[in-house]
Amino acid sequence: MRSHGVDVAGRRSIPGARRISDALGVPIDVALNMPRMSFEGNARLVLDNHRGLVEYTPGHLQINTPAGQLDITGRRLRIRGISREQIVADGWFDRVEFSGWVGNSTAGSAGQEAP
Repeated sequence: MRSHGVDVAGRRSIPGARRISDALGVPIDVALNMPRMSFEGNARLVLDNHRGLVEYTPGHLQINTPAGQLDITGRRLRIRGISREQIVADGWFDRVEFSGWVGNSTAGSAGQEAP
């Protein structure tokens, strides 16, 4: 059940956030407070809007985001740069997993609207 762009669980709906982001002229990921991820193959990650590292080893990288945790397993993982807004990592990514993510889904998720 939705009321004014917010569902029963208190999550913002993508259509409501889309209207707000359009009105304010900000990207949808900013309106939803979601991380923005850019992968270059399976060897480089640029992650904007993170909430810090949870674990960092050459074989595992775990990062908190406003939506949940991002877990990367691989080989020779390295943090190339980190700031309050962005993390850049490289290495050989074998698996990328999203755990505990809340909020809205993206295109391809069952039963959900695409942005």
